Amino acid sequence: EISYDRVPQTMLMKSWNVPGNSTIDVNHLDLVGSILARGKTSRLYKRLVYDEQLVSRVAAYTSTGEIAGTFEITAYVNQGVSEARVDAIIDEELNEFLANGPTKKELERVKIQTISGFVRGIETIGGFGGKSDILASNYIYTGDPGFYKQELKWISEATSEQLRDTARKWLSDGLYQLEIRPFAGGTTTPSTVDRSSLPEPGTTPTAKFPAFERAELANGLKIIVARRDAIPVVQFQLSLDAGNASDQFTRPGLASLAMNMLDEGTTNRNALEISEDLSMLGASVSAGSNLDTSF
Repeated sequence: EISYDRVPQTMLMKSWNVPGNSTIDVNHLDLVGSILARGKTSRLYKRLVYDEQLVSRVAAYTSTGEIAGTFEITAYVNQGVSEARVDAIIDEELNEFLANGPTKKELERVKIQTISGFVRGIETIGGFGGKSDILASNYIYTGDPGFYKQELKWISEATSEQLRDTARKWLSDGLYQLEIRPFAGGTTTPSTVDRSSLPEPGTTPTAKFPAFERAELANGLKIIVARRDAIPVVQFQLSLDAGNASDQFTRPGLASLAMNMLDEGTTNRNALEISEDLSMLGASVSAGSNLDTSF
């Protein structure tokens, strides 16, 4: 099916019906989606975004409810690229997975990514993945707030054969495909939004933060440590006193570009190797700039 909308590029979506929440098959399909499109070394990202540069973004994921859900693959096709070419590559990569399943390294990588992501999420109370979300959703769907333990067991014990067989079971037939393409041309209309006044703020809750510990190295670098013991994760940030404001001395956007390029390659690793090594550690690295700092 083809539809048109006011969008800058074509979105191609493939969708299959799958079981509902809290089932072993959906947990296995979550891992399948990660193998296909999570991280720079995933099959679809590496080929479509990194190697052939045909799309700006690709994702594979489950979207489930109590009774049933969907497994979806979406790709945002670059301007001037044939939708049929992208479609054929997605089919090729998916069919190869259905035939042979994941490699041992791919399976290890997605298990580490999934479990480490769960651990990071439960440091918070809510916010899509926090403790309250996990306990409440498990109780609603299964009657057991602790059912997440069973899901973690399914994930940690999953085999390559199980993921291959589950993918074959649900992704071999029943495909619904949609392409949303841009309208040809178009013009903007004047805004009618009232921006004459700001919305009134509500009552601000009292925030409680951990105490800071401070130190200074011999080279003058100041260190601040804030301890929280909810999860076994260390988060480190280096802040540099130069941000987008420093662009005035050179070219616009250079500070942001420089920081965004930090994980695209070093003298020892290219972008794919950096992404792979981080995935195998269950770690993440990001860099960016704001007005006054780079981090």
